[in-house]
Amino acid sequence: MKKSVLFCLVALAAATPLFATNYLDVVEMKVKVYATPEQVARIAPDVLEFYGGGEGWFVGAVTQPTYEELVREGFDIEVLVPDVRAAAMEDVATFHTYEQSRDTWAIIAQNHSSICRLDTIGHSYNGNLIIAMKISDNRSVVAKATAVR
Repeated sequence: MKKSVLFCLVALAAATPLFATNYLDVVEMKVKVYATPEQVARIAPDVLEFYGGGEGWFVGAVTQPTYEELVREGFDIEVLVPDVRAAAMEDVATFHTYEQSRDTWAIIAQNHSSICRLDTIGHSYNGNLIIAMKISDNRSVVAKATAVR
């Protein structure tokens, strides 16, 4: 039994790059298609995802070949996002550096001194200050630390 499970995992791992390559080569587009309900029912299997719709139109995701086929068939189509994957990659999160975070907190505390207080509560292993910000309508009150038992 263990050998067959191992074989299945190895076979799946070997085949995964084949699927991924094909998937990554496909351009997914976000489009607004003007169509009757009958036309939508006919083309629905080729739509990857429906985002919304109204009377006589829908917004959805289609592959580029599906888009080209719909254009050939005479559908009125607005391309909202020509490459959904590329657009998503533009919004990939970035992390702020320690200095950016520290300076931003300092500016916030300075600009809102009536409700913000910035304190140093220690040093990190590599020597950076560990800072804490209190935001309160009574910023000067310091809470007493209590041990939880």
